[in-house]
Amino acid sequence: MYIKKVLGTWFLMDKEEIVESYGTREEAELALFDTRRTWTSLYDLEKRRVD
Repeated sequence: MYIKKVLGTWFLMDKEEIVESYGTREEAELALFDTRRTWTSLYDLEKRRVD
């Protein structure tokens, strides 16, 4: 997965397929980081508990 900017919008890409779009580079980078990390964060645990 990688991020790509097209006409001012940042996209999270998987090969040539768009996964998600973001308004800022920071949001796209955080989404890319979330796809690569292998550990579970406290936020993830709390979100699962609420859902």
